[in-house]
Amino acid sequence: MHDLDQLRHKILDDQDVPQPVRDFLRNGADLEEIRLDARGRWSHQGEPFLNERLAALFHRSVQRTSSGNHVLHIPPYTYPIIVELTHRFVDTIAQPATTTTATLLDGATVTLDLTNLYTDGIDIIACSVPDGPARLVNRAYRTLTERLDERDGQFVLRLDDRDVTLAPLPDGFFNA
Repeated sequence: MHDLDQLRHKILDDQDVPQPVRDFLRNGADLEEIRLDARGRWSHQGEPFLNERLAALFHRSVQRTSSGNHVLHIPPYTYPIIVELTHRFVDTIAQPATTTTATLLDGATVTLDLTNLYTDGIDIIACSVPDGPARLVNRAYRTLTERLDERDGQFVLRLDDRDVTLAPLPDGFFNA
């Protein structure tokens, strides 16, 4: 509930959100929770999405406003959402080499430079993709963690063509 009250307040002041949406919320309309969790999973009112096609549509439809709020925009509809960490997620990587092809949860295919990876040292591996920071999840995460070693307190990724030390995850990395 607290998250929804904060979201409502932030959206009311966000000029990038269409006026009818802000008016709808200003007039007291219910705001149902649609959440994208830190691992790229969607839920509605606390219930996980079971329909993979709907989840894929939502991944393709997330937009971030200049004020840092997230909305689903499926024309002509726009709806505020809660994003726990980021809205960009790397789902698969083609091969563990310096430069590889990756598929994001929104279905986009990107070239990924695996020499520029970050970690929190616990369970996050992150990188930059063309529109900003992304977290590796699912098969991409498993593929890389199988090749991670800890050496002298640092995480080192054994790629097919070289070893790469993961940098510490910078503060605010996912706010970019």
